[in-house]
Amino acid sequence: MFRSFRARITFFVIGVVLSCVGMIGAISLFSIKRTAEQSSVQFMSLLCDSKYREMNEYMDSVRQSVDILSHFLSGDISSVALLEGGVIGAKGTGEMLEGRDWESDQQKELDEYLRAHVKNVQAVFNSVAYNTSNAIGYYYRLNPEISNQKPGFLYFKNGTSDFLETTPTDILSYDKNDEERVGWYYKTIERGRPSWHEPYFDKNLNTKMTSYIAPIYKAGTFVGVVGMDLSYDALVEKIHNLDIYETGYAFMTDNTGHIVYHPHLPEGTVLRDVNPELAELENQVYETTSSSSSLIEYTYNGIDMKAASQVLENGLRLYICAPDSEINAGWQHLVQALLLAMFLLIIVFAAIATVIISRVTKPLRRLTEASKQVSEGNHDIDLPEAGDDEVGTLSGAFRDLVDNLKIYIDDLNSKAYKDPLTKVKNKAAFDIWCRQINETLKSEDEMVFAEFAVLMFDANLLKEINDQYGHPRGDIYLQRGSELICKTFAHSPVFRVGGDEFVVILQDDEYKNRKELMKQFEQRAEEINAEAVHPWEKVNMAMGMSAYNPRHDTSVESVYKRADLAMYKNKREWKQSQQVENKNI
Repeated sequence: MFRSFRARITFFVIGVVLSCVGMIGAISLFSIKRTAEQSSVQFMSLLCDSKYREMNEYMDSVRQSVDILSHFLSGDISSVALLEGGVIGAKGTGEMLEGRDWESDQQKELDEYLRAHVKNVQAVFNSVAYNTSNAIGYYYRLNPEISNQKPGFLYFKNGTSDFLETTPTDILSYDKNDEERVGWYYKTIERGRPSWHEPYFDKNLNTKMTSYIAPIYKAGTFVGVVGMDLSYDALVEKIHNLDIYETGYAFMTDNTGHIVYHPHLPEGTVLRDVNPELAELENQVYETTSSSSSLIEYTYNGIDMKAASQVLENGLRLYICAPDSEINAGWQHLVQALLLAMFLLIIVFAAIATVIISRVTKPLRRLTEASKQVSEGNHDIDLPEAGDDEVGTLSGAFRDLVDNLKIYIDDLNSKAYKDPLTKVKNKAAFDIWCRQINETLKSEDEMVFAEFAVLMFDANLLKEINDQYGHPRGDIYLQRGSELICKTFAHSPVFRVGGDEFVVILQDDEYKNRKELMKQFEQRAEEINAEAVHPWEKVNMAMGMSAYNPRHDTSVESVYKRADLAMYKNKREWKQSQQVENKNI
């Protein structure tokens, strides 16, 4: 039988078929495994980084407010008043209390000065606190060595939406080691610098919280502390119901490895006491960042786990973890399905090889080339049309596999190409768009994109707002401008390509109505500015637009440059008009 030409060809073809299917399977298996593992690392890292940024932003407004107030307090308190009051050198530890004459004229003058000082600070603090999101309490507590008449003030949201004035804690009534009563005060003295206090239960306010507190010093004298509180429950709520695969979860520890929050373990538990292998989490947290290409690997209760980790602004360590089996389940199921499909196809091909040799050769070559493209990361591949035979079945299975993989990767990419501040597309997304259009302009389908325009925006006065009112106000200013751009050009892609620069790609109806839309933008900006109370609530944008000209433009970049020049021309004209107005004033 092996001597016949047909038999030789048949077994040769069968060998070729087996080799091709094996090669396709190997490349596909390798590509699926590698892509899925990279995607799982990106998913866990991005999820951890997203929660890290969200929780830091939650705490950041409190830290900035306290830092601003501590600087204000240092400048507002008079060193002369402290000197004349005889309290220079007070450290807050109680050493100057012995032998003090609280009824002396000197002390009464200091008490009177402090009363006016606290009243002034209270007015400023009230304004800052009501503009600080997330805070549940704020206070200014004077050193009891300086005065026993004016301890300061304390405001707290005791289950209400508004701050209610509360009696400040009597520091001298409690032992220095009573951390649940006065730990926040003495730890601040001990640290001697503004810092976050890890979550603790305050018995005076009957609330668990985390606080950012700054000590106030003047002329070598400890004047007191200024601080704000955040709800511990609100912080935990941000990770409590986080969905991570099927049974994954998030938890937090302090810098000594004690659990601050865990869905399964009690608070205060030391990781290494539960399981020595959990010490790997503590050992590796300093080696991993949001851009890390790997996850922390460890074993818990006999289950292989992987985790991503970040150190939060307040010193707590955030962990996002899930069982290794769940992380790998997706690609393992795909591999099993692919292996089964390969096995069945090999049997079918072997049985009918003599009949379909001519039909199998060409489709298999195309499948082989497609598998190579997939392994190189190209998922926009040209596959043979799915027919009624086994090659069609293989093509359909492979097409579905690639389509599902592309959807999954595109979902991850969409999260990576969004600007976190304004929620529009970022510079990376714009670069990809430009490459795609440039490739199209070079092809025979150039007329498909024969009509489009690039519209540039630049936020005027952003630097002035940042310098005068702070970057948080500058962020609001950018968000206001971005929102108006998106509302006006609702059917066009919007990109943030720089700190204060935005690009809109106009096509179809919005391309045809571009001049009317630009006028609408200016009119809406004027309406917003007329109603705005603060500078950062206004919208002030320089604009420049250029349309694609097939006679002169060979790429998107040339259109972009013209729009950029037009925008800067508009910006210069606006600045000149402002200078003229200022001179007339």
